[in-house]
Amino acid sequence: MDELEKINPFHILAQRLTRIEHMLVCLMENTDVNPASISPQQPELLSITEAARFLGLSKQAVYRHIGKISHYKRNGRLYFKRQELIEYVEQGRRIARKSLPGRH
Repeated sequence: MDELEKINPFHILAQRLTRIEHMLVCLMENTDVNPASISPQQPELLSITEAARFLGLSKQAVYRHIGKISHYKRNGRLYFKRQELIEYVEQGRRIARKSLPGRH
């Protein structure tokens, strides 16, 4: 290793990252951890703004559909559960015409 590689912080970071990745692989091989199941903790309850962002709608659109969307109200504020929003979207599933039998 030449003198520049010893001083280059990116080279040092790359070495450390490689070592960390190796340690994680070793840990995961010795445990029953599924890498796909590891995700950042997400809040269970969403505000109206977060729910609108999650659904890809404006806040006004969420308010317009409030009778169709499961929600909770406490102290004048609306809250939504992430899973219930997913279920709301899934209830609107439509079958594409091309996939219906006898259609081409």
